[in-house]
Amino acid sequence: MKLNALDKKERRMIVGLLSEFKSPKCFEWGCGLSTQYFLSECSHISEWVSVENNVEWFRKLSGEIVSPKLDIIYRPATVDKSKDDWWRMENENPRDLSVYFHDYIHAIDSYHPDFILIDGRSRLQCMEQSLLRLASGGVIVMDDAHRVSRNTEEWY
Repeated sequence: MKLNALDKKERRMIVGLLSEFKSPKCFEWGCGLSTQYFLSECSHISEWVSVENNVEWFRKLSGEIVSPKLDIIYRPATVDKSKDDWWRMENENPRDLSVYFHDYIHAIDSYHPDFILIDGRSRLQCMEQSLLRLASGGVIVMDDAHRVSRNTEEWY
């Protein structure tokens, strides 16, 4: 499995954003190597909730990232598709992702985080939910925003 993480500049920027909060509650779609980095670099984080849709990645990271501040939640898609099929759907039929990733997208429903990192599937739908759940004065970061649908008229 290929391991990707935010680059050094992106990580520094996020650490800077997190330093603006006294004891931030954080929520992330798409658990990864950066999750561990932020927990180790920002000791003032009070809570980090990360949602993952890939069972193998969920199991791997659940065993590797150990922190009392971290809660990794597994929310799979309702159907099994290849990674290429999901990529294609994100660009051609993004609204369909709302059906397949409903539980993943709505994992944030009981949270009101200060900081939200969108770095997983269904990014536009996750952004929509983020805007509804973000705490006052909070910050949202969407990694690889260029990956979302080019068909922006579908979102109006």
